[in-house]
Amino acid sequence: MVSIPSEVIFRFSELNSTVVDPGESWQLLLRINAVFQILINEKIVYHEVEFPVLEFAATAYAWLHNHQKHFLFTSMESAEEPLLVFERLESDEFILQALGQYFGPFSGVALRINLEMFYHELILAIERSFQIDVRRLFENM
Repeated sequence: MVSIPSEVIFRFSELNSTVVDPGESWQLLLRINAVFQILINEKIVYHEVEFPVLEFAATAYAWLHNHQKHFLFTSMESAEEPLLVFERLESDEFILQALGQYFGPFSGVALRINLEMFYHELILAIERSFQIDVRRLFENM
């Protein structure tokens, strides 16, 4: 996986799909999963197996294009709300709140660049692995 030198990196591996009908957006969002990790300063601070990576990418894409202050990820299948919080500080730095712990601060520039890279790499991996084009999910965000 390609990444630029930065303080926050998003990784996925072991991509899997239980999508029956690719025309159903909810299936794409919830049934394409992977092992997902967030690294800060090269240390794994969040690790989840069978994480809904496309749902995360869709939320990240919306945040990147709507310019909201904080980035909150809530999965439709999680009882914990929000699951991940990227809280913007006064400067363009962020802290990550996950599993009741705080990590950071880290660069907002690195966060935005690496979320964008994660999104593009995931879309290509889904297309390559499952021959499913998920770009339409992002057209109206």
